[in-house]
Amino acid sequence: MASSANTVNSIIGRQVQLSDVLVNRVTGDKTFIISSDTTNKVYVALTDNLKFGSVEQVRQIKDGQRVRITGVVKAMPSVEMITNLWKLPHAEADIATKYSYYIEATQVTVLVDTSVATQ
Repeated sequence: MASSANTVNSIIGRQVQLSDVLVNRVTGDKTFIISSDTTNKVYVALTDNLKFGSVEQVRQIKDGQRVRITGVVKAMPSVEMITNLWKLPHAEADIATKYSYYIEATQVTVLVDTSVATQ
C-alpha cells in the first residue's frame, strides 16, 4: 500500500495531456470519469477558468464520447469539499472519494467521430 501512496504522491501536481480518452460516465455538471480502457478510470473536474471553450459548452459532454484533456493532477478532496465545490449529491461525492486523485481540467475538447460516414 505504501508504494501505491508513493505513486499517487509522485503524480500530484503534474500537468497532463490526454488524447482520445473515453468519457465513461458523466457524474455532474462539472465532473466526469474517463478511461483509456475498461480498468483504468480517472475522475475529472472542470475548472471554472477553462482555456478553451466554456464550462457551458463542456457541460454538453455525454457518456461514450471521446475527449482530449489538459489539466493538473490533484489529490481528491473530502466529501464535504466535493459537495461544495462540484455541487454533487453526497452519494456521488462519496463515490468520488474512492479515487485517490483527479484531473482538474483546464482544457477539454470533444473529439468528432471520424468513423461515421456522412452521406
